[in-house]
Amino acid sequence: MCGILGVIGSSPDLTWAKEELSALKHRGPDSQGLIQINNQLILGATRLAMTDPNPRSNQPLKDEETGSWIVFNGEIYNFESLKNELIQSGVFFATQGDTEVLLKGLGNMEALFSSESMECMLSHTLMLLLVS
Repeated sequence: MCGILGVIGSSPDLTWAKEELSALKHRGPDSQGLIQINNQLILGATRLAMTDPNPRSNQPLKDEETGSWIVFNGEIYNFESLKNELIQSGVFFATQGDTEVLLKGLGNMEALFSSESMECMLSHTLMLLLVS
């Protein structure tokens, strides 16, 4: 189980967000991450590493190609088949986890909707996404 945090507004309180994220530590003991974007948005995540224990999958996760950020709590059961469909349409992946598949998939919906494996199965899903 993981924990995610999102704060939006003019000059959100970073100190408060750090305290709240710390309170979620029990939900994700493997890593904690916090990013403030444009002084208007804070995204945070605690992570229980399941599909890709490598730190490259820590959250918040940024798509370096688009500048989009995501924090995600859940599991995409068929993420590997969805990832393969996206790879066939020319999408590059830096991680082995399901969060990046969701991030890249949301940015490449035309590739997924043309896919036979679009029956994406999600469990306990909550995400925050910023598309720059």
